[in-house]
Amino acid sequence: MFKCYKCGHKQRDPGRCEVCGSATTFVPDNFSDIAGKEIADLSQEGIWRYSSLLPNFMEKITLGEGQTPLLKAYRLSKSLGVELYIKNESVNPTGSYLDRGSAIAVSYAVFARKKEIACESNGNVGASLAAYSVRAGLSCSLYYSEIRSLGKLYQTLAYGAKAIKGKIPENVDSNVHVSGESDSYFLTGMKTLSYEIFEKARDMFDYIFMSVGEGGGISMLFAGFQDLFELYRTRIPSLVGVYLTNRSNVVDDLVTGGMHSALADFAIKVTNGFKIKVEDEEVIEAEKMLARAEGLFAEPSASVALAGLIKAVDWNLLNKGSKILYILTGTGLKDPVVIGTFLGIKDRNGSDKVITKMSDTKKAILNILYVSPAYGYYIWKKLKEFGIEKTLPDVYVALTNLQKEGLIEVKEVKKEGRTSKLYELTQKGRKFIELFLSY
Repeated sequence: MFKCYKCGHKQRDPGRCEVCGSATTFVPDNFSDIAGKEIADLSQEGIWRYSSLLPNFMEKITLGEGQTPLLKAYRLSKSLGVELYIKNESVNPTGSYLDRGSAIAVSYAVFARKKEIACESNGNVGASLAAYSVRAGLSCSLYYSEIRSLGKLYQTLAYGAKAIKGKIPENVDSNVHVSGESDSYFLTGMKTLSYEIFEKARDMFDYIFMSVGEGGGISMLFAGFQDLFELYRTRIPSLVGVYLTNRSNVVDDLVTGGMHSALADFAIKVTNGFKIKVEDEEVIEAEKMLARAEGLFAEPSASVALAGLIKAVDWNLLNKGSKILYILTGTGLKDPVVIGTFLGIKDRNGSDKVITKMSDTKKAILNILYVSPAYGYYIWKKLKEFGIEKTLPDVYVALTNLQKEGLIEVKEVKKEGRTSKLYELTQKGRKFIELFLSY
């Protein structure tokens, strides 16, 4: 059956709650029989250790997700004056805690004899589902409205997924399983993070800090702890949701609002937690502090939570002597903005800002010129291979802008009595594309 953790309603079918419209996740029919028994099956690996609380699929799709390190943050604890631990979810197969959800969602798709996974995301969700689809022998289609993260989009394409601009059709083929952060099976996998924290640390933590965008992560953290409370009467930690103050230039995976926002608010309230907001600058500083103090490289959306923790300490919002857990949800190694920040390539307010706001046309032009210098007409024709249909004047406008940004230069070449402009990358442009844009 499937349970709503906001109103408590249980139903036979997955999807939104029939009563309040919140998300639902799987709970076994014999849930109460599990009370008092060991939560983990030690003969199983990863999230499938908690098979008694998961759907009983004959074929369990896995890439080795779960059983991630729980680390004492010695240097950060000392500098912040708290007892801090880190759940390092960046070591999951695709570098994100969302692999937990993909394992269950794709296992269901195999069980239901689906042929394809479809999702609307070009971030970590899409990359994760694409990888697990390959593992299961399924195709994967990624639908997107805008490119928010090149690194994650390329990671998705590397797994062989199809990238389609637009929304998933309303009447999808019956052979397609639509997944993502509204999929009850995907969300069920996310609850295993709570199970794993409980298995390793029982109820030692007073606060857990987690980044919040649409709220799915913290909602499922709460749902998992609610399961544990019903089974073992364990104490539920206070959940602290950390949000960005506004549209971010460095964080690509936190989109505020959505179907989980009400449950996220409910989870924070009933656990006696609180919300806190941070700015881009605080996120960048938190990334640096984590990398240089603990040797862990987090992506911006994961560092939002740490920035909130630092602010909460500064504002004396935490009880003295508290044990705190920070959920590091994803690696920074696939995020070009993080790398650029660490290398001193500015990403905002003029200067060398070309990373997150660059058009798809200019990105493709840089990739073309990375192979070899080219004339404008050739570039215009080549853009069609990238799925970009532009007029020739539009292409020359983009070339002029790239020249102004110092990424390309123009050489006049005389050939057969006429002078043509040959475009090529500058040293800065070549360095830029090697860091951020190469296909």
